[in-house]
Parts: sequence; C-alpha cells; structure tokens
Amino acid sequence: MSMDDRRSSSDALVDCLADALTDEALEAEAAAAGEDIAGTAAVLRAHFLERVAAARSAAGRAQEPPREGAQTAKRPAGDDADAPPVIGRYPILRRLGAGGMGVVYAAYDEVLDRKVAIKVLRPSVADVDGRRRERLLREAQAMARVTHPNVVTVHDVGTAGAQVFVAMEFVAGVTVQEWLDAEKRSWREIAAVFRQAADGLAALHDAGLVHRDVKPSNMILGEDGRLRVLDLGLVGTEPREINETLPSGVSSSVNRLDVPLTITGERVGTPAYMSREQFLGVELTPSSDIFSLSIALYEALYDVHPFMAESYGKLQANILYGRVREPADLSMAPSWLYALVLSGLAVDPRKRPPSMHAFSAALAADPQRTHRRWIGTLGIAALATLGGGAISWTQLAPSEVACDGGDATMQALWDPSRAAAIKAAIVASGRPYAGALADRVNETLAGYVASWAAARRRACREYARGDHSDALYDARIACLDRRRQALEETLTILTETGAEVVDNAGQLVAKLPPLATCDDLTTLGQRRPTDPKIAGAVAALEGRLVRADALAHAGQAAQAIAAARAVTAEAQRLEHPPTVAAALLAEARASLNRPLPRRELADVLGRALSLALAEGLDALAAEAMIRRLYVRALLPGRSEGALEDLPLAAAMLERAGDPPELRALLLNNSGAIRLSAGDREGAREAFAAALAANERLFGADHLENAASLANLGMLTTDDREREALHARMIAIYEAHLGPEHPQTLDSRLLAALYTADPAAAAAALDDLCATFRAHGDRELARDCAFELGRLEDLRGATLSAREAFAAASAATPATSARRALVDAYLVVNAAERDPEALAAATAALRAVAAAVDAEHANEAIDWWIRLEQANRHLVLARLLLAADDAPATEATALLERALTDIDAITLEAPPIERERLLAACREVLAVALRRDPQHKRTGEVEARAASLNAAARAYFERWPDAYRRRLTRAPSPRRSP
Repeated sequence: MSMDDRRSSSDALVDCLADALTDEALEAEAAAAGEDIAGTAAVLRAHFLERVAAARSAAGRAQEPPREGAQTAKRPAGDDADAPPVIGRYPILRRLGAGGMGVVYAAYDEVLDRKVAIKVLRPSVADVDGRRRERLLREAQAMARVTHPNVVTVHDVGTAGAQVFVAMEFVAGVTVQEWLDAEKRSWREIAAVFRQAADGLAALHDAGLVHRDVKPSNMILGEDGRLRVLDLGLVGTEPREINETLPSGVSSSVNRLDVPLTITGERVGTPAYMSREQFLGVELTPSSDIFSLSIALYEALYDVHPFMAESYGKLQANILYGRVREPADLSMAPSWLYALVLSGLAVDPRKRPPSMHAFSAALAADPQRTHRRWIGTLGIAALATLGGGAISWTQLAPSEVACDGGDATMQALWDPSRAAAIKAAIVASGRPYAGALADRVNETLAGYVASWAAARRRACREYARGDHSDALYDARIACLDRRRQALEETLTILTETGAEVVDNAGQLVAKLPPLATCDDLTTLGQRRPTDPKIAGAVAALEGRLVRADALAHAGQAAQAIAAARAVTAEAQRLEHPPTVAAALLAEARASLNRPLPRRELADVLGRALSLALAEGLDALAAEAMIRRLYVRALLPGRSEGALEDLPLAAAMLERAGDPPELRALLLNNSGAIRLSAGDREGAREAFAAALAANERLFGADHLENAASLANLGMLTTDDREREALHARMIAIYEAHLGPEHPQTLDSRLLAALYTADPAAAAAALDDLCATFRAHGDRELARDCAFELGRLEDLRGATLSAREAFAAASAATPATSARRALVDAYLVVNAAERDPEALAAATAALRAVAAAVDAEHANEAIDWWIRLEQANRHLVLARLLLAADDAPATEATALLERALTDIDAITLEAPPIERERLLAACREVLAVALRRDPQHKRTGEVEARAASLNAAARAYFERWPDAYRRRLTRAPSPRRSP
C-alpha cells in the first residue's frame, strides 16, 4: 500500500471515529472510566481531538523506521508519580486535587514562611499544541490582576523545567460543592455564600475578565467563612470580534489575556454549568457567568439541576431552548429568590440581571424584610406598594396586566357600612375610650385591606410577567386567601363585641397575620393531602384554627382553647398529623393568655413539637420549641435547663428558614428566660434585639413594639434612657388605642412604678389612681392604690399611705393573699395603735408567709416570689415591733431573712423596687437589733445598727425632697418607722 493510500485509509478511519463519537459515546467513555460525566465531557472531547491529531501524524510516519536510541514511553502509575519533591522554590507537601487539565499541590514557601497552593499542568495529559500551558499562564495573569477578598490571591508564577506553575493563597476549607453536600443548608445560608461568589466574579468583570467555568467546585469556602473564587484557567477577556481567530506565532511573552482563548465554534467549560452562549460557541460576556452562577444557585436551593436531562445532548438542548425544570418543592426558598434565579437563567442575556453587582445586590436585598418593615404602617395604604416580591429586570406596561387586587372580594368584606357597624358595636360598650378606639381600629383595618389588595395585585402581576410558575402563584394566592379569612373572622368578632372584645380590639387588629409572608414560600411548606375529600376537610379545619387564633387575640381564651381542641379531635379522626400539630399549637397560644397550669401547657407544646418534627414541619416545630422553652423557664427551678436549650431552638429556627416573626419571638423569649435565670444583662441584650427585630418586621410605631419597650425599660439602669423608652411605649399605645384605653393607662402605671424619683412617681400614681376610679376599672385602681400606698409609706407620708391602703383594701377580695399584706400596711400606718387589730393583722400575715414558704419548700424560688416574700417579712417585723412588750427576736430573724432574700436576687430583680425595699429593711433591722434581748448592747451590735442606718440614709439622701419626712424624723425606740 502506498503512502497516499495509507494516509487516505487513516483519514477515513478518523472520519468514522469522528462520526461515531457522539455525545452519548463520550458519556459512555466517562462512565466506564468511573468519572463524573458532566465535569469530564469537555476533557474527553479534548482527548479525542488529540487522538485525531496523533492519528493524522502517525499516518504520515507509518513506514518510517524508529530513530536510533528511541525508547517506548510508559505511562506513570498515577498522577502523583510525576510530582517532583520541589517545584521552583516550593517543597511539595501533598496533592490537594486535580481537574481536567491541572494538578494542585500543597506546598511551603520557605522565603515567606507560609503554606501555599501550587497548580501545574497534569503530567499525564498531553499538551499537543501548548494550549493547556497557555491556559495556566492566563489563569495566573488573570488572578494577579484582581485583588478582592472573594478571589483567591496569586503570589507567584514561574516555570520549573518544562512545567509552568502558579503559587497562590492556600485556603483551608471546603469547596462550595462539598459544603452543600455536607448537610442541608437553609436558603439564607446559601444566598449569603453565593453573594460572596457574585462579589468575587463582579471583581473579575470589573477587571475586564470573564471566568467561563463558574461552578460550586471552583469556589472554596474558607474556615473563616470567606469564599474565594478559584480556577481561572478558562478565563477570558470581554468580547472582541466574534470571528477573530488565534494569531499564529504568538510569543509566550505577550500578555495572554489580550489573545482570544478560543476560535469561533469551540466550546469551553463544564457542560452542566455552561451558558447558552458557550454551547453556541460565541464570544462570552459577564452575562455568561451570571447564567452559570444561576445554575449553581438553583441546584443548591432546590437540590435539582434546572436543565436536568437523561443525556448530555438533551441537557444541551434544554439549555439552548431555556427549558427550566420546576423544582419539586417550591417552599425551599422565597418567591423573590426563585424569580432572581430564573432571571439569571434567561435565554436572552439582555433579560438577565444587568451585572454581577446587581445580582449580588439582589441576593442581599431580601424584599420580604422590606415588606414586613412596612406592614405595621397599615394606616397608609400607599406604602403597601413598596418593594415588589420578585426580581425583574424589565418593566411590563400597565396595560399588559389585568389584576384588580381582588377588589370585588374586598368590597364584599369591607365598605363604609361595615366600618360603621364596627364603630357602633364598640361605642355601644359604654367604655369611656370606645369612640377613639373605634376610629383607630377602623383606620388599621382599612390599611390592612389596602395592603392585602396591593399584595394580591403584586402576585398577579408577577405571575403575568412570567416570574412565577403556576404552582408558585397558587401558593401565594392560597396564603393571601388565608389572610383574607383571618380578616373576615376579625371583622365578625368585632361586630359581635362584648366588653372583653372591646378591651382587646386594638390588639386583635394588630395581630392580623403579616401579608409579607405570602411572598416568602418558606412559610408555605405544609404538605397537603392528595385525597380531595380529606383535603376539603383539612381546609375547613384550618379555617376553624384561624378563628381560634382570632378569638385568642380578642381576649376570649376559653372559646379559643375549646375551638382548638375540637379541631385536634377532628384532625386525629382524619389521621392528619400536620393539622393535629397546628391545632395543639393554636391551643397553646390561646392558653398563654389565661392562667393554665404551666406543666399542662408545656405538655401541649411538647406534643405539638413531637408531631411537627415527625412530619417535617420545620416552622411549626420551631415555634413550638420557642414557646415551650418560655413555659419551661417559668416552672420553678427549670430556667437553667431552658437556657441551655436556647441554642437548640436557634438551630431549629435556622432549619425553618429563619422566619422573621419567629426570630423576634425567640429573641423576646430568650430575654424572659435569661431574666428568669438571673442574667439581667443577657436579658437586656435579648430584649433590645427583639425590639430591633420587631421594628424591622412591623415598623417603628407598631403596637407589637410596645411590649418590647416595656421589657427593655424594666432592665435599663440609666434613668433618662428608661424614661425615653417608656415615653415611646406610651405614645404607641395612645396612637393605636387612645389615651384612655386600659392598656395605655397600664403602660403609664408601669412607667410610674419604674420612675426613679419617688416624688415624681407618687404624683404620677396619684393621678393614675384617680383616672382608674373614674373609669370604674376596679383592678387597675386596686393595683395603683397598693403601689401608691407602699411608696408613700416609704416616704413617711403616713396619712397619704393610709388613704391609699384603705382604697386598695376595699377593692381586694378577702380571700386574696394580697389582702393580708394590704391590711397589715393599714395597721402599721394607723393613727392610733389598736392591739386587737395589730394581733389580727400579725396572725393573718404570718399565716400567708408560712403558706408561701410551704408551697415553695422543695423547689427553687423565682426572684419575684422572693421579693414579695421579703416585703411580707418586713411588714410582719414592723407589726411585731409595734406591739407592746413584744420581744424583737422574731422581728430580727424575719428581717435578716428578708435581707438574705434581697441579696440573693441582686442580679434578677428590678433595681428600683429592690433598692427601695432594701433601704426599708435596713432601717427597721437597725431598730430590731437595738431592741432584741438576745443581743446585748455591745459595741459590735451598735456598730452594725449604725451601719444599717447609714446605708438606709444614704439611699434616702439621693432624693432629699422626696424623703424629707424620713430624713428629719428620728427613729422611735418603741415604734417602727
């Protein structure tokens, strides 16, 4: 056979191989080699082209004899067999990994005394035309041009023999792919990591570069939590002429970033993450990297490839035609994030985010937080249009949408006649604050209606633009329908008002469920039954739970609990555990508003928690856990255990996607738990964080913030700061409920009790007590009179104290434990001593104190119980000291114990109340020590009595005008001060 014949035969064989080696054949070869199909397809194609080139060359040399001295080349046993002990000046430590064209080693930089990563070409891969060497040099130059925290740093580039190497920053960590594979990640965690990737890629784009091979395995997450973009071996400059070809005779000394990497039609990258432009073989722009990053983000969020196919060819076709596979579980991430990823996968690059910077900013924006921040401002309807629920880079003309925001639905629920009926029902209660409250309630309802319509319209328009799938749109509308149902139940309850509902009307409308959660599908993850009959029954039960929650918010706890328990029974009959869990949680929420035994309530929450965990209802389980910890902390001696379990509740919250409402609840309950455990500073920080979370969620002036301000005020030691917090609290109550509402007045009572200046506090209490009496509010009037009496008693204003205690006694039931203490105060402040009254008061108070001791004999005592018991012991000691010829021994023992109890709660009890009680106990104990026959009037006893008097006087002298009577009156040898 002639040389020409042999060449023709070889060419024919090559042509046959080229025809036979389809995409499927490449996949088969990869599978047979045990390699990842998507990650190696491009490498296999390159190997094939090398074999073709070698075959053509071999055809021309077929008849040439081997040169003298030639040896047969042998392939090394493995890639590590070719690794030298040293590359350049870097001793090799170990191999880290290998890709399609390079090997990476851990090495040591002896000059700068640091660990580095060295990348070289794979020694087992032929570099026929030097292009792999070219790519490695391009990577080094590209990385050296960019300095950014999210791009790996290049330290050095050089050659060692025939090898080109790059020395770069050694990052201890895992690739993003390994991080994702290690455990289930929340969408917030994923978004935060991918935002770092976007920032690193944006820095490349700013330098005029395109990465071309964006994928999770080319991003490493360091142990410090910082992500670095790696492996820029395929990096290229932004577009030149599309048909420009590689110049011949290019020297290695030229800047390789200015030379196009590929000729027209060549595909470079990892097929599973390649953009449409890469498959088409056109020049690439930063938009191509956005496409690839969106593929990776979609896969991370939904655990499925957006263009998943059973073959490489079909994968390519899906990408070319934009056939995005809808995820099986849309609740894995909120709708705005789903829309952002879809925009990044747009077929037309012009419809993708305009830049990687914009993509990063969108990842950080989290529109749900913007929505929630404004939901509280329900009275301003215009604000409901702020912050769309999805990302769109193009605007749809208003004429192209036909979304009315459910106007007909809302008109059937809310119109002027309904508002008038609600106002009439509230005013009919005869409450002095009813008119102002009705106006505020109707204003809030009108704002909620407008916000609901805006949310409904927004969802419809986003669906019309194609931002959402049918399933996603249905989920959002179903969520809004549940909000509409809650509104309907609220309106029904308000038009059927009793006195209890009127008192709670403001809280009822403030507790309408946030609308922004309908843009966040992490809250919509409950699985629905597939049987239509069961599905209908479940939907009806869910509606009854909506009413149960509304009843609880309206102050009708007993009816709410009964309704929830009925749903529990029905759901158990249907054998639908998710509804059982939801009903148990609804029962527990309602029970928190009434004095249900704590252990029973903890049991209900425990059952809800167990069911929710078994059914994979992460958000419901997190809420049950958070509320259960709070209830457990209130059980005697259980606060430490609840404190230890707070990290577990936080982890469950993260697993649920960290819904902001539950985050605020966890922070608030954490404050209560820490306070119960004696950690006042930790509690203060938690309450401050809870306030900030509520402000982000509802806005600065929402009614929900008032309780957080009250909690924070109780733990704030700075008088001016506390006054500012309480002033803001009162202003919120007045704005939502009116100045005469009981909750507003109760907030003023709290502020008065925590006013440091006793004279100012007494004046505020005196004014409030008169207001409560005028309103006929017996309970608040009773509490106000008792607190005013205690303060006036401490100030030495005996007549004012007696009048206040008389009012408190008249309003306190004879069977109440408080009554014995009130009557005892009356006796010690009486104008004349009555031995019979003194003896009766002493016996009654002694019996109550003993009963409290017996009740808590075998358990840890909460700080507020200790404080109240110390107050009983103080007054009981004063009764004993006031009796004729009564020995002071018992009084001394009672006061010593009171001081011990007060000292034990130093870190827990509110400083103002604790310090007032401490000063009174010290002053009376000084009297008791001097009168106790068991203590001789030694110098030691006298010294202690003098010290106690001095400490009490130092406290009183902080407010000399308020305590003028106390400071100018000499202690009586026979009567307690």
